[in-house]
Amino acid sequence: MSNLGLWVVFATATIAIIYLLSYVSITIM
Repeated sequence: MSNLGLWVVFATATIAIIYLLSYVSITIM
């Protein structure tokens, strides 16, 4: 098992956080 799985989880979490922040910003504005 390489670090590929870890990178996938990290990338998914990062995208989810960015999407959530963008959604919250648009909702507030």
